[in-house]
Amino acid sequence: MRIAFEMKIRRLTICDWQGLNRTDTVVERPSWIVIEAAIRAMNNANLNDVQLELDSQENAFLTIGGGSDNYIVSGDLTGKSFPTLTNPKAAENSSIELMVGGQLGEYPAHCVVDLETALDAVRSVAENGSFDSHFFWIYT
Repeated sequence: MRIAFEMKIRRLTICDWQGLNRTDTVVERPSWIVIEAAIRAMNNANLNDVQLELDSQENAFLTIGGGSDNYIVSGDLTGKSFPTLTNPKAAENSSIELMVGGQLGEYPAHCVVDLETALDAVRSVAENGSFDSHFFWIYT
């Protein structure tokens, strides 16, 4: 059983893409249950973009893209480096097609993770307000 922590998330934005049009659902101070449900609802089609604004710093965020068990998780804490969660077991030469931000794109397979890995990493960031070294992040 996992102990409930206060989320260090200021705002959750769930993006629903209908072609080029986007409708946002915004939740202030979301609980983990709400955040997890939003990520689980992602379908790599119209629901392909979830954004979390962190309390830790101004303009700090975490973005989850894709869905259907293929997710890209990236963020920004400093405005100068952009961590992306990685899958060290994936081939570096291959790519996976994902819908992110309403657009279909090719993403390096080593930057795409499964649902459970995405949820674990997002929860860690949401609880700690920082990118945990327990996970494999690359910084650009």
